[in-house]
Amino acid sequence: MADPNYQYPAQPPHAPPPYHGPAYPPQAYPHDKGQYPPQAYPQTAGYPQHAPVVVNQPVVIKNPTFRESPLQTECPKCHKNVTTKLHYSSGTFTWLACLGISFFGGILGCCLIPFCVDGCKDVQHECPKCDKIIGRYSKI
Repeated sequence: MADPNYQYPAQPPHAPPPYHGPAYPPQAYPHDKGQYPPQAYPQTAGYPQHAPVVVNQPVVIKNPTFRESPLQTECPKCHKNVTTKLHYSSGTFTWLACLGISFFGGILGCCLIPFCVDGCKDVQHECPKCDKIIGRYSKI
C-alpha cells in the first residue's frame, strides 16, 4: 500500500531542465511600427551581434592552362579581367573517333556522333569584350 506522507518529486529525473526563455519571438507592438521591444532578446555574452561578411573575390589567372571549361583571366589584347567564352570546333580527335566508330561497325551514321558531341571537339577560348582568341585546348 502507498505511503500517504510520500512527497513526489517536482520533475521526474529523466526530464530535461526547464526552459525559461520565450517560446516564440515576441509580437511587434502596433505603436512601435513593427519594432520589437528592446527587452525582447537580451544579448548574451558569447554570441556575435552580427554575422561576419564574406566577400569572394574572383581569382584572375595570369598564365592560364586552357581546358574544357571557361576560366577567369586577363585578356592579353584588351587587358581586362574576363571570363572566357568557349567555341567548339572539330579537330584531330573528332576525326579519329569517327574513323574508330566506322571501323568497328558504325557505318550507318553512328560514326558522325563525335561531330555532335562537344566533348569530342577542340575548345577555343575567346575574350567576350574584344572577341579575340586567348587560347586553345586540343584533345590530342
